[in-house]
Amino acid sequence: MIGGRSGGIPDAVIDEVTGLLVNPEDAGEIADAVVRLLSDDQLAARLGAEGRRRAQEELSWENYVSAFDRVIASVGDPYLPRQPRETCPRFLPESCRPIGRSRIQPP
Repeated sequence: MIGGRSGGIPDAVIDEVTGLLVNPEDAGEIADAVVRLLSDDQLAARLGAEGRRRAQEELSWENYVSAFDRVIASVGDPYLPRQPRETCPRFLPESCRPIGRSRIQPP
């Protein structure tokens, strides 16, 4: 796996562990990473195996759902009373901010 050091890619690809991270704007660095993986079968196999293991164990759908549930639980009960629609911020037209400790503040 070769990924760019930008956006969320470094969260998914651990440099030298599950893949190689490169500057996405540096063609030479990208080419060097490709040549490195193509010329080192052991490195390619190790990065591939660790990437697969991490994807299956740490980035699984079950882990994602569990983390999402924890986030939802941390903001409080979704059935809390809501503010009247006319007081909702414009960026949340379909729902209003919850009242209580989980109040969402506009940016």
